[in-house]
Amino acid sequence: MASKTVQLSVRISDTDAAFLASLNIDGANTPSEKLRAILKSERERQTIGGDASEIADMVRGMMRAARRRIRGAERAHKVRSDVVTDLYERVPELAGFLMAGPTEESRPALAEFEAALVADLYALIEETLSIALVARNRVYDEAVAEPHLSPVLDLVALIKAAQPTTKGTK
Repeated sequence: MASKTVQLSVRISDTDAAFLASLNIDGANTPSEKLRAILKSERERQTIGGDASEIADMVRGMMRAARRRIRGAERAHKVRSDVVTDLYERVPELAGFLMAGPTEESRPALAEFEAALVADLYALIEETLSIALVARNRVYDEAVAEPHLSPVLDLVALIKAAQPTTKGTK
């Protein structure tokens, strides 16, 4: 059964009306449809539970307009960046995982949460460091990683030096 609707009349500024008219919301064309979509989105945002994938979808939605603008600019300039693409995929996943938190507040659940987060973080670090191998990646600027590599390599050397050595290896 369809829910009962209530007619609502509101006054908004010219700026808000122009903003509403310019909004690009899938499946919403009229001001009424757009307002209903905004209300639905806000209701979902406020009632979203601890499901990391739902939260990631919400974050992706929040980033959609910026991502569209970047894709348009990339098409216009015939360039593409694996870094940008990867971050638009990874950031919502990480945000969803962080916002959902551990499944419970026990110490083992906290340790499991931390371990999963560290695994995702190191995967992101590995992907990010791979931009130094420009032959494998598309980037806007081939020298983008150069100013950042030296401190990272210094940290890697310190980490290696701090690792216990096994007999017969260094």
